[in-house]
Amino acid sequence: YFYARAYSSYFLKEYIEAIKYLKKAIAIDPEFANSYYLIGLSKQGLGNKRGSCINYKKAASLKSVQATKYLNSRSGKWCKNMPD
Repeated sequence: YFYARAYSSYFLKEYIEAIKYLKKAIAIDPEFANSYYLIGLSKQGLGNKRGSCINYKKAASLKSVQATKYLNSRSGKWCKNMPD
C-alpha cells in the first residue's frame, strides 16, 4: 500500500510525499530494496544528490537490479565514486 502510494506520488513529482510513504514502507519491510531506490530517485528530484546516492547504494546492497545498473552506468558514475 505505502509503496504504491509513494510510486504514484513520485510520478506526480510530489517527492516529499513519496519519501514520506517510502519511510513507512521501509518500517514494515526494511529489506525491500525498491523503496530505497525510489527514495534515491525522489531525493535526486529534490536536488539532494548526497541523499539520493546514499539510498541508491543501500538499494544496490539489497540486490536491487535497477540501482546496481544505475550505479554502473555512465549516468550513475558520480554516485558510485562518491565516498560514503
